[in-house]
Amino acid sequence: MFSLFLFSQPTTGPTHSKMVVGYYAQWAIYARDYNVWDIDASKLTHLMYAFFGTEYNALHPEETKLYSLDPYADFQHNEGNHHYSEPYMGNFADLRDLKLANPHLKIIISVGGWTKSQFLPAIAENPIARDALAADMANMIVKYPWIDGFDIDWEFPLYGGTDGNEKLNGNVIPAQPHTTNDHKNLVYLLKAMKLAMPTKSISIAAGNNVAKASEQFIGPANRPAGMTEDLTTYCDFITCFGYDFGGNWNDKTCYNAPLHGSGNVNDPLHSADPKLVQSLENLVNIYLNDVGIPSNMFVMGLPFYGKIFENVGTQNPVPGFPGLFNTAPREPAIVKGCGLPQPPKGTWDAIDCESSGSVEFCDLAGDLGGSTIPTAGRHLLDPDNPSQLKASSIAAGWVKYWDDTAKVPYLYNATLHQFLMYDDEQSIDEKVKFILSKNLGGGMIWELSQDSRSTDPLPNRLLTQVNNSFSAMPSDITAIFKDASNAFIPGVAVTLTKL
Repeated sequence: MFSLFLFSQPTTGPTHSKMVVGYYAQWAIYARDYNVWDIDASKLTHLMYAFFGTEYNALHPEETKLYSLDPYADFQHNEGNHHYSEPYMGNFADLRDLKLANPHLKIIISVGGWTKSQFLPAIAENPIARDALAADMANMIVKYPWIDGFDIDWEFPLYGGTDGNEKLNGNVIPAQPHTTNDHKNLVYLLKAMKLAMPTKSISIAAGNNVAKASEQFIGPANRPAGMTEDLTTYCDFITCFGYDFGGNWNDKTCYNAPLHGSGNVNDPLHSADPKLVQSLENLVNIYLNDVGIPSNMFVMGLPFYGKIFENVGTQNPVPGFPGLFNTAPREPAIVKGCGLPQPPKGTWDAIDCESSGSVEFCDLAGDLGGSTIPTAGRHLLDPDNPSQLKASSIAAGWVKYWDDTAKVPYLYNATLHQFLMYDDEQSIDEKVKFILSKNLGGGMIWELSQDSRSTDPLPNRLLTQVNNSFSAMPSDITAIFKDASNAFIPGVAVTLTKL
């Protein structure tokens, strides 16, 4: 069959010991033209399939269950040339084939997400609903045995999430509800899942709110009085959003995923309290120290996208870094009759009043293959060497800068008054080095279709960098010492340093 040919021979997975968790979005099969068989699973340990929703009725909590947000994508399409007489179709059939070709890969269904977390507070609060949802998850694994577990992407417990002003495909996204016990109920939901699926993988995606993370998520260091359990009791690992620290909503240029704080008072991510500076370094330290998550369970997020700003001012408060921390007001909502001010259109933004301003690495460093891109695209980097701009980009006024404090790049065009921050191979390498320095469990990628494509000169460029950076870490060496009588000598430690 064609679908089996696509995946060729089984792979063995990464040679390093860290987790590499990659999100795959079910909607990537459409305009993005990125299918399950395009995934380079040899460089992943876990694949997060995003997303499934939940059904909940307060009058009948026993009927709580999962539901497919897109049955055609999940179970019906024939992109992989699966015959209609086969028992499985759609992405789930392709996931089965991916698993057959990559038996090391753990495939996990992610539940919730930014637009579909609204029922999670009520479900997690209700013991009957919790058990019903967990039982439905277990039943799905029986039906689709290549699924290895579930991830709860609750955005977010206690604070944050959608505010009721955003739209998706013309429909208002309901505001995210909260209860005062969301953080506790999340633990109880995970417990129900673990009891229903004791041998399967359970994980959560934790948020990036530096100021609130230690309230939203319970670990060994911040258990409320009377609680003897926490996230680490039931999770196999915990990922965190390592991105969306800054964006167009700041109406000021800044970084999406700074590794370290800038120390500049003009930075919208800055805080007078050093602990509240919005950066990956601070966020990781909060989860490890204030929440108490063991470092080897904690998986740091890595973005394969950035953000574009327009209408950038000329204040230039940082010498040598033009465009950085300058005003960049969004388009007023009234201009197009939108409910919110609008950022510039990103790579896939096709609908007015629904712009994200997100620009993906596959757009910056390639031609997106056969994708149907709704915008003109921003192919600014040299596809043969994405660390550099194209000659045509330079001629148009674009300049690349590297911020050695934040450890991220950005592009700036003073003539067009545009600023574009993103992650490249160098910044991904810096982030992986940080993961290794903190002995974290690994890295989590949002999202795989955002990487350079198979039609580009350098496909999967950022994922390859993740793999190479992890593979470059020194191997553990164990030295055993014995005395003259061949008896072991306890308490002797040796550190080997490469000079």
